[in-house]
Amino acid sequence: MTNYELGELVAERKLDLIVDNAANIQCFVRVGKPIQIDDDTWICPYQIEAGERIRTLGMHGIDSMQALVLTMKTLDVEIAFVAKMCDASVQYLEGSHNSVSDP
Repeated sequence: MTNYELGELVAERKLDLIVDNAANIQCFVRVGKPIQIDDDTWICPYQIEAGERIRTLGMHGIDSMQALVLTMKTLDVEIAFVAKMCDASVQYLEGSHNSVSDP
């Protein structure tokens, strides 16, 4: 597995993972600025911090836009996985949301 650095932060969202009969877990989702690594490859780094766990990964694309779009689509799956592992539901601005990109 490649180790990624978040680099320059371009977006961040705070979510709450709501756990029945337990303390809620704060979750931070961060997206870094896409970085060109060669002529045809860009990486958009992203980070998910939930409680004491921090994962920094990156999505590859043929340009910065594709890398960013793939990152945004991947974040929904990543957040759902984190919530499932914590047996929790995701809450943003005191409402349940199915997508990290919900307004």
